[in-house]
Amino acid sequence: MLMFWLGTLILSLFWGGSYLAIRIAIGEIPPFAGAGLRLVIAWGLAGILLLAGQRSAANRSWKLASIGVGVISFGVPWAILFWAERFVLPSLGALAACSVPIFTRLLSPWVNPADSHPSGEWIGIGIGFFGVILLVWPSWQSPDPMQILSGSILLVMSLGYAAGILGARKVSPHLTTAESIFYQVGGGILFLLPLTLLFDDWQAARWGWAGFASIGYLGVCSTFLAFLIFFNMVRRYGSVQASLVPYFPPVVSLALDRIFLKTLPEPLSIAGGLVILVGVYLTQQLSFSKRSA
Repeated sequence: MLMFWLGTLILSLFWGGSYLAIRIAIGEIPPFAGAGLRLVIAWGLAGILLLAGQRSAANRSWKLASIGVGVISFGVPWAILFWAERFVLPSLGALAACSVPIFTRLLSPWVNPADSHPSGEWIGIGIGFFGVILLVWPSWQSPDPMQILSGSILLVMSLGYAAGILGARKVSPHLTTAESIFYQVGGGILFLLPLTLLFDDWQAARWGWAGFASIGYLGVCSTFLAFLIFFNMVRRYGSVQASLVPYFPPVVSLALDRIFLKTLPEPLSIAGGLVILVGVYLTQQLSFSKRSA
């Protein structure tokens, strides 16, 4: 179990640190271009790994499906996150991401009808959505319409992550880890490219070293290495153990906001994140109990 907790620590630092890195990056690089560059780096590394390793015997349809999953799981959420962090604190994005397991369980019967909800599971889901309301309530009370919009669409980010996870569960068994990362990241790039060309303000870009260093960290550590570690943890320890990982990145993100930005989200938003995690815990426990019954 030592290796499991070491992997959890590394993932918590990589994913928890990504939100502050995004804030630094978009201070110099347009948001959609920043998200796209993050994916291009991970895509290139995945391509090298793919060339050096084994390939699956999957037909073209599974690869195309994986590209579609990447649009949902990488393209849409990261377009939202990079845009929204211009108006809200980085850690608010991390807290919003806590709701991903709630959305995942809510949507799972649509993907797999046999994966129905036990009656008690709705308690956890309901608690989770109550936490979501607490999380975004301070944003909804803001006089700044951009904060209202940003706080709201962060939930769309979480919904995209959840839909992407469910799609990956269908597609990934037919592909190697390198193929899954390569095609899904490629789908995200295809989604972000037109947004970059149409909506990014290139005249305001500064293209400084801090922005590129942040993008490098995001592409190498928070994307390529993080997903390699996480996929291997799921295969070695199972999804039950790996489901503990998402509990820790928000703590890292909050600490980084406090240290480097000298501020934190509203107490009600932090409380909302904690309530979401309680709902996630209850939902997962009931779901796992059903599977083992």
